[in-house]
Amino acid sequence: MENVERNSVIKNYQSGKLTMMDASSIPAQVFFNHFEAIYRNIDKANEMSQITSLPFWKKFKPFINDNRVNYIKSMMLNAWNTEYALRSVVKTPESQVMNSSLHWTFPQAYFSVFYSIRALMGTQGIYTADEGALAKRMATWVEHGVYPASLGYYSSGNYNEFKIHRLPKATVIPSVDYLRDEEDVASHVAQFLKTTRTLKAKKLREQIQGNEDTALKNKKTGDPILKFSKQDWEKITSQIPVTTVFDLLGRLKYSENNREIERYLNANIAFDAFHDSLIGIVYYLNLVHETYLVKALGMETYQKLLNEMPVYLREGFAFERFNQLIKPQLLTKAVYNKKQLAA
Repeated sequence: MENVERNSVIKNYQSGKLTMMDASSIPAQVFFNHFEAIYRNIDKANEMSQITSLPFWKKFKPFINDNRVNYIKSMMLNAWNTEYALRSVVKTPESQVMNSSLHWTFPQAYFSVFYSIRALMGTQGIYTADEGALAKRMATWVEHGVYPASLGYYSSGNYNEFKIHRLPKATVIPSVDYLRDEEDVASHVAQFLKTTRTLKAKKLREQIQGNEDTALKNKKTGDPILKFSKQDWEKITSQIPVTTVFDLLGRLKYSENNREIERYLNANIAFDAFHDSLIGIVYYLNLVHETYLVKALGMETYQKLLNEMPVYLREGFAFERFNQLIKPQLLTKAVYNKKQLAA
């Protein structure tokens, strides 16, 4: 990944924070902190070794044919093009350009990961573009340990009783302003999981109750229930898969669709740091997917796939991830395994 001076960005942001906070900026500031927390929670130094040490990694041996290879190539071209466009915003440092770009950078962060998930699903012969199916598949992946711990957390359970998994340091009330420490970081991620699961539950309730055929009804009157009990909510939340980092990224897309983007445009927050967080999250999620893809396709086929990409991608972050992170780790792993077998 390009060397972004994260500490200096956060330091400048913190030093300016005391003079810029106002009531209208608080929702946007909390939203920013959530994504900054996701990024800071990623164990960047050990990400690669964590991936290749996972039990799921060792069992991952999908069948690959020409149809699957062609599909994967198409999906990765979309994923990398979207990531390329997202990253290009940072090269334009003018604050006004960066602020107005949120209209398309928000959904682009989501869709880059969306396409790389589709590519990984292609190794299983699954070619769907249905977002609900993708979210369910990623929820299953997260639960089964496809992702390293720093990206493999999730929320489950019934409304107002949500449980957080794999975030042991989420023990404090998250701050409104800048992130203070590891506990604050984990707590922000946990809060984001809970609020996102709450929104998903409420949305599903509206859909179910808005349909005469599916609505939960009062046994005496036959009218749709207005006040939900714990048991009523269980009928709703039991239909929702666990809430993952993919659902958190989905908030970017839906914020744009619901015109909530205006709250961020009018807020006084550090948009450059916000963009850096989004780029970092996308970088490492795509890194995980690409590592599995290299194992599925083999290094030679994956290298060929990269070589067939447009020049601006062949010389950028996709090659960097493969040559500097994925390839050395897998070669080291292969050598190590051979030595173990020889012993």
